[in-house]
Amino acid sequence: GDVRSGALTGGAELFRWIKGGAQPGLALHPMLSVAGEGYRPGGRLGYTVAGGLPQSGKPVVAVGGFYATPSTSKQVDQGAAYVLTVPQP
Repeated sequence: GDVRSGALTGGAELFRWIKGGAQPGLALHPMLSVAGEGYRPGGRLGYTVAGGLPQSGKPVVAVGGFYATPSTSKQVDQGAAYVLTVPQP
């Protein structure tokens, strides 16, 4: 869905799963949010989301969009993917 950036810009939120304690389950607030690109409606950032543990040992999440366009790009509609390090709780 849209994470506060405009029509079909997209976005993604990553929530932590709490195994035990007083309130087990999905955390109430995201530990990571990626907003779609407000200057490029229809970028659909967040259509593809994948996570992994590279050789660095720090977990990452990759967020991609069909028509997402990085702000520094001189081309549009090429698609984009962002790889972010997952913050540790």
